[in-house]
Amino acid sequence: MSKPMARDLVYEHVLEQITAGRLSPHEKLEEKTISEMMEVSRTPVREALKKLEIDGYVTISPRKGCTVRTYSPSEIDDIYRILAKLEGLALELAAPHLGKGELSQLRKTTEKIEAAYRKNRYREAWEENLKFHFLIAHLSGNGALEELIRQSRRKVHLYRYFQVTIGRMDEYAHDHWGILDALGKKEFGTAGKRMESHVDRIRRIISDFHKNIS
Repeated sequence: MSKPMARDLVYEHVLEQITAGRLSPHEKLEEKTISEMMEVSRTPVREALKKLEIDGYVTISPRKGCTVRTYSPSEIDDIYRILAKLEGLALELAAPHLGKGELSQLRKTTEKIEAAYRKNRYREAWEENLKFHFLIAHLSGNGALEELIRQSRRKVHLYRYFQVTIGRMDEYAHDHWGILDALGKKEFGTAGKRMESHVDRIRRIISDFHKNIS
């Protein structure tokens, strides 16, 4: 296996472990352990961890080594504010090009969110919610914008916020129907504003959570 390929595999594996909550904030990542587990040399592991640091998922220091990065409440708030604008823009770019097939896919995804939520399959509902947002980002046709949205969502959708927000999944689905209604009427500006408000709803839920525990 080439070094670039090995580095990318390690990067994706560690990133998935972080965003799924299997690696906790401040948890230490050992090059040797990762190298042995993934059966690669330590060089691509080191390169992957460095890239994860650049992308904002880990912190590397001479004293503590490599640890999973955590974001302060104010940093999370800042990221969500940016994300709301990015996703509103993505929807406005995608909207004029959405055909019946794409709209049907977005509707079916929203229906799956509601069905999973009613059956208390919260993780499934959450994953379908992400599919809705990632599909719109992809349909924007702007690769740079799509990558920014994906990176931002990976940073804020860490597992520790899952329990804070999942109980509002019915509200998220309601927002989706409002967005789809505006798209159906070709009110693209309204749809974009509703998307911004939808993402900002999650920011406010998390912000209130931090205020209540402080």
